[in-house]
Amino acid sequence: MIKLIKNEFIKLFCKASTWVLLVLLALSVIGVGALVKLADYLSSDVYYSYDYAYAVVDEAEDLASFYESELKELEEDYAEGWWDEESYEVQKKEIEFCADNEIPAADYYGYNYTWRSDAIYDTFWNFYYEATYGEDASMTASYTTWYEQACQAILDDDWKLYYQTLADYYDVIDPDNTSTWHMIADYYYAQDTEPDFDAWDYEVLWDYSSAKIELDSYDEQIAEGISVDQETYDQTQSMYLISKYRLDNQIEQAIYYDYDSEMYMVDGDYFSSLDTSISLVSLVSILMIIFAGGIIAKEFSMGTIKFYLINPVSRRKLFWSKYLTILLLSVFLTIVSFLGSVLVATLMFGLSGASTQYLYVADGELHTMTAFLYILKEYALNFAGCIPNITLAFAISALARSSSLAIGLSIAVQLCGSTITSLFALFNLDFGRYLLFANTDLSSLLQGTSMFANHTIGFALCTIVVYMVVFLLTGYDGFTRREV
Repeated sequence: MIKLIKNEFIKLFCKASTWVLLVLLALSVIGVGALVKLADYLSSDVYYSYDYAYAVVDEAEDLASFYESELKELEEDYAEGWWDEESYEVQKKEIEFCADNEIPAADYYGYNYTWRSDAIYDTFWNFYYEATYGEDASMTASYTTWYEQACQAILDDDWKLYYQTLADYYDVIDPDNTSTWHMIADYYYAQDTEPDFDAWDYEVLWDYSSAKIELDSYDEQIAEGISVDQETYDQTQSMYLISKYRLDNQIEQAIYYDYDSEMYMVDGDYFSSLDTSISLVSLVSILMIIFAGGIIAKEFSMGTIKFYLINPVSRRKLFWSKYLTILLLSVFLTIVSFLGSVLVATLMFGLSGASTQYLYVADGELHTMTAFLYILKEYALNFAGCIPNITLAFAISALARSSSLAIGLSIAVQLCGSTITSLFALFNLDFGRYLLFANTDLSSLLQGTSMFANHTIGFALCTIVVYMVVFLLTGYDGFTRREV
């Protein structure tokens, strides 16, 4: 058996087509890293200069003329009926304030993406508007005080005063702390850290605040005897625990599953490259389908099967040696893809993010593992999901005389199978879970995001085993009975 497997490897690597496919795989490994590097460059300030035309005004330009043009445009729009009286007066007040105090145009438009931009908006469209036009007269004095404090914070560039003003404001209008902005204001003031809207913790803080508000709402409903969808509750709890853990431990880079976007979120270029490289397993699967689709069929189409049968080699040994050759080659190419991706990521991005953690929630508790283990797990799950497809191609090769027919049919079955499975899920046809291609995405099944409800990974593995046994027995029977 070992000699037969060795002989199969020699035959494969003696073919020019094999080396062409291996070169394609190598280029793909390099290409994944290059694409992540390019994406990082395109999203950086070096490439994307944030040219907002007249919004980003050079320091040498006349701000007075700029705001005069803004005021003129406002008046023209008001004359044409685009603004109501109250909104017009508020916008005019904002422009006059910015002009009198030489506020940069980028802050006025909000394109600097700083606390000052938010402060300018809140000062006039919240505090000033309510102080001037608010219906609750008892709150006029409070809104006037907050307006004056916010104006002073902007002029003094004092973020603490602004966030203290926000905290005071939310303590009055949101005493139960059910507002995302309330939590954000309290967080920055308590942390004594100037807000940086481009920093990692700002986005995490939004996730934490939103999830906490939803989770508290669900807990209240449960306490009142109102039923809550368990899956939705678990997903919200997962986001809450993960974001809270990151904020409490100041974890800048992490890998976790985001249920809103239904995808894994990967921080940092190093592991973004490795996470993207997981898709290479699909390429390995296609290559192996090509190899498996021709490994037996070519023996018959070229007549070389006769040389095997002349020697004292049983068809049983020949069949299983070829199948094991395909499996071993699949493992080898997957390992090479992983190691190559690690090498490329290290050369392009260094090891600065090597300590990144993978965060996940199970049974209401947060767990962590190193990101390397997560990547290895995903490679293993994706590879395991490809084995049935490779086995199917091998079985077709054992039944067909033409290698082209075997390869083409194998790829067609794979493409059509995935489409048909998606259609079954789309029309809520639950028996679609018994199709092979509904069970090969083991990563999604493990995450609990299958296309079918209550679809477990245990069920998927059992289904895969049944299909593989059927494929191999069918292929073996056809191979042993075929006439030469």
